[in-house]
Amino acid sequence: MTRIRVFDFGILCIACAGIVPFLVSTNLYVQFLIDFHVGGCSVCNEAPLEWIYKYRTCRQIMSVNLMNTGASSILLAFLLHKYRSKIIWSFLFCSILWVGGNDLFAVISQAVANGEIYFPMPLIPILLGFIGLILTWNSLFSQSAANTSDSVL
Repeated sequence: MTRIRVFDFGILCIACAGIVPFLVSTNLYVQFLIDFHVGGCSVCNEAPLEWIYKYRTCRQIMSVNLMNTGASSILLAFLLHKYRSKIIWSFLFCSILWVGGNDLFAVISQAVANGEIYFPMPLIPILLGFIGLILTWNSLFSQSAANTSDSVL
C-alpha cells in the first residue's frame, strides 16, 4: 500500500471542498427543475412574473453559482496537483476565502434573521479547502521548493 504524501492529501481536501458544494447545488438545481417543470406550477398561472422573480429564480441562481464554484475548485485542485503552481494556489486561496466566506456569511446572517441556530453547512467546504491549502503550502513555498522552477499555465 502506498503512502499518501501530505501534498496529495491536501489536493484531495481541496477537491473534496469543491465536490461538496457541487453535489449539493446539483441536487438543488435538479429539484428546481422538477418543481418548476414537472410539479405543476399553479402559482405561475396566477402571477408568473412576481413568482418567477422571487424565490425560484434566486434558488436557481444560487445553485448554479455554487455548481460553478465547486467545479472550478475541482479543476483548480487538479491543475495544482499537475503543475504545482503558486499562482493556482493563490487563486484557490482567494476563491475559498471570498466565495466560501461570502456563502458562510449569507447562511449565518439568514439563520440569525430567522432566529435559527444550527451548524452552518458552508463551513465544511471552507474548512476542507483551508486544510488542503495549509497542507500544500510547504510543498510549494518552502525554500527547497523555491529553488525549483515554478511552472505557470
